[in-house]
Amino acid sequence: MSTFEGDAVFPEITVRTGARLHFGLLCTAPDSPWHYGGIGVMLNQPGWAIRCQQISSRRADLVAGGAVATQRVTKILQQFRRSVEVPRVRLVIDHLCPFHAGLGSGTQLTLAVAMGLHMAMGQLRPASASEVAVPLGRMRRSGIGTFGFDRGGFIIDHGRSCDQADAFTRLRFPEDWKFVLLRPAYLQGLHGAAEETFFEQPRYLESSTIRHVEQLINREFRGALTEHQFARFAAALAEYGNLVGRYFAPAQGGIFSCDLFAELVERLNAAGFVGAAQSSWGPSIAVPAESAAMAADICQVVTEFDVQRQIHVSVTGVSNIGATVMSPAPADYRSFG
Repeated sequence: MSTFEGDAVFPEITVRTGARLHFGLLCTAPDSPWHYGGIGVMLNQPGWAIRCQQISSRRADLVAGGAVATQRVTKILQQFRRSVEVPRVRLVIDHLCPFHAGLGSGTQLTLAVAMGLHMAMGQLRPASASEVAVPLGRMRRSGIGTFGFDRGGFIIDHGRSCDQADAFTRLRFPEDWKFVLLRPAYLQGLHGAAEETFFEQPRYLESSTIRHVEQLINREFRGALTEHQFARFAAALAEYGNLVGRYFAPAQGGIFSCDLFAELVERLNAAGFVGAAQSSWGPSIAVPAESAAMAADICQVVTEFDVQRQIHVSVTGVSNIGATVMSPAPADYRSFG
């Protein structure tokens, strides 16, 4: 436990999160089924590790962990203080998740900081992360990252038009299945003003596409995950990504936001590795693997393709438990369910 000379230091809280994959937002009319629904999954890594500690009010807030992340955390702290009285704190970022890469980094960071602040002040955790997400500007459209922060696993978001009690379904993801995560070193996904402009356009997915997607979710994904049928899952993921990707193609230049990845996916398919799908606006894509050995074979295909070394490659499993906390507090203070 770290201390500062002359300070009264309170116990240190560490919140660890993974990343969020979102395989495509379902943009239907506000009064129709699946409005802003979709499917996603929580990864073990990359992710955030945030240490939060209340310190003596004689000192200023201390935030450390890289320029961009530090600015983000400082802004979150300022937002939090608009509704909650927060004493001086020390926040240290030990592990970072890339921004604007399709990994839900902003939501996971916001929730990790907010939960850390709650517990550093000796408060019980909120019953749901949504209680802190909404006031801090999260869950404006998708709720997969927020629900996943609490619960982990493979998540079905039934959309804003669904009754809140039934808005999400969580399915446990097979522990031995992996994802090969691919991210170009030179590109970011659509964000900010450009993203907002896209969603201001009153255009919706065709009803036939929604019926097709609904069938994939209710039959193929549920069946594949509960019965551990990997080939069925991979085929459904590829089909879902292509269907929804066509809707976003005008804004990102194709089903994939990165031309290099469009070519790479063809190479992977030819080698027998199906299921590659973009997460959110990308540019990251994820390729499912039935085992660590299959993941290694996929990485080999990528390495042979990426002769100029433009792609960051990692292999990760799925987090079935959501965010975790290290704290000397009683278990009911730190468990996220």
